[in-house]
Amino acid sequence: EQEHKLSHAQLSEELNRKLVDEVRRYGANLTQQIRYAAAGEPFLHPRVMEILDYAVKNSGVLVSVTTNGSLVTNERADQLLKMGLGLIDFSLDAYSEETYREIRLHGNLEKVREHILYMIKRKKEEDYKTRIVVSFVVQEKNEAEKKDFERYWKEQGVDYVIFRK
Repeated sequence: EQEHKLSHAQLSEELNRKLVDEVRRYGANLTQQIRYAAAGEPFLHPRVMEILDYAVKNSGVLVSVTTNGSLVTNERADQLLKMGLGLIDFSLDAYSEETYREIRLHGNLEKVREHILYMIKRKKEEDYKTRIVVSFVVQEKNEAEKKDFERYWKEQGVDYVIFRK
């Protein structure tokens, strides 16, 4: 059995530009979206905002990012909305603070929730087109919270609530 180790390598802006430019040049009718996700947190990348902005402005396709939300500050939320990001998926995995802390060690659900609610508010105020998604990987620790999670986030105005197995 091969041990899977996480690499700490990061996407360079140069490689990102090359990939985005190739999607624009050769991906017409073939590529539906560019999705930035990581075996970690995309917003740990020191140049993530520039990488996303380049893709949004130059790819010709929907650009999305999956995040745990901990580093999506209100300032970054405004930048993401203004740049025209197509979709942001906040992977939360819990409804209650207690469950969140069990699943996301050192996580602060209240802070993340505040940032998502801010982004929803700004989207409505300015009529931005970015779709806001909250998602939840169903597991034994959080299964009982599915209904509360879905009800809460739909009431708050997210575009989609997604459960993954």
